[in-house]
Amino acid sequence: MKSPNILYLHSHDAGRCVSPLGFAVETPALMGLAMRGVCFRNAHTVAPTCSPSRSALLTGLYPHQNGMLGLAHFGFELNCMERHPANRLRDHGYYSALAGIQHITEHPESIGFDEILCKESDPEDVGRAAETFLAKMASRGENAPFFLDIGLNAPHRRNKRFPFAAGDAVDPRYVRPLGTLPDNEETRTDTAEFLASVQSMDRGFGSVLDALKRWGFEENTLVICTTDHGPPFPDMKCTLRDDGTGVFLIMAGPGVPAGTVNSALVANIDIYPTLLEAAGLTPDDAVEGKSLWPLIHGDAESVRDCVFGEINYHVSYEPVRSIRTDRWKYIRVFDDDYAQPILPNCDDGLSRQTMIRRGWLEKIVSREALYDLDQDSLEQINLIEQPECADTRDELRKRLESWMARTDDPLLKGPIPPIRPKQHLPSTRSPLWFVPR
Repeated sequence: MKSPNILYLHSHDAGRCVSPLGFAVETPALMGLAMRGVCFRNAHTVAPTCSPSRSALLTGLYPHQNGMLGLAHFGFELNCMERHPANRLRDHGYYSALAGIQHITEHPESIGFDEILCKESDPEDVGRAAETFLAKMASRGENAPFFLDIGLNAPHRRNKRFPFAAGDAVDPRYVRPLGTLPDNEETRTDTAEFLASVQSMDRGFGSVLDALKRWGFEENTLVICTTDHGPPFPDMKCTLRDDGTGVFLIMAGPGVPAGTVNSALVANIDIYPTLLEAAGLTPDDAVEGKSLWPLIHGDAESVRDCVFGEINYHVSYEPVRSIRTDRWKYIRVFDDDYAQPILPNCDDGLSRQTMIRRGWLEKIVSREALYDLDQDSLEQINLIEQPECADTRDELRKRLESWMARTDDPLLKGPIPPIRPKQHLPSTRSPLWFVPR
């Protein structure tokens, strides 16, 4: 039997803000994909910041294992590029191509793709690139299976705002601000622009999925569609709260039953062994992820009982670790100097400005936090000092420390130095803006 083609669709900053997860935004392409595949409702990234999240997904290793302790454009890079699917799948006869962002290196040609279709990452650009590539693959007839990596910039901010194409506008009068943001004109406007950008993302994914079907590849292509982390708002992106780690994850294709929804706890690090197994490869013993195929086929109710999380560098240094079970979340900050939110690690925009005016920067960040997600899904009530939670706190603290020791977390040896000396300090008032590649 011919190995399936693999289409990896990914975006920036979308979190779970898509219609298959019940969000009030029109994403028909993703809804269509979910209805012909499986939608995971409880998926998390192990690192809620751009490059580290992608590195975990693409290697099956945590960022502190694979070298991606921070953003690629600040000099961090994978120390195991041979693990990238483009390289692992080549040994099994796959032809690989990249269109749009990849954000794990400043030099995409070093990854190992057979072909780089385009470096632009707007929906129209990647749609055209995918159409051309798939037409070429179809003209070759029965040939090697392909691994196609499609990365969209949307809905990432650019210069504080969310760019979107004509026709995607959302009326801010009728939106609900995200997470725990206050409901006012600024946050509604910010949210509306974000949702419009999410719709633009969906349109880009839709153009690729339409091309896949048009050129006859839909039935024999495993589609993996996800995002890197939560939305770019205060207390979301670059935090280990669920609003930061929660991501949409949809899969469809050979071996995936249509219209299924799974609520088991899963992590983006689990995608790597899943796609390797789909291609007929066996993940090596070093892989930390768990294959999702037992969940997809209904052979197991769960593949993991917890998800670990980490932050090292985003724009600024912020050493944090976490463990999340079905019910509990334990978060620990490993630097006593950081008592307030790290401003550069929150994308600038109307919502951030609102929160600053409301005293957000004076909020005290606890060195340790424990949340009961059954009773407090927004993670607002820290139970770390409650006597009745002491056993749970101690157990999760011990499990986190054991994981850090087992995976040789460098944080156990002290602060992690930046790659570049001019890495922004916590006192920096604004992030360094960029267009990811």
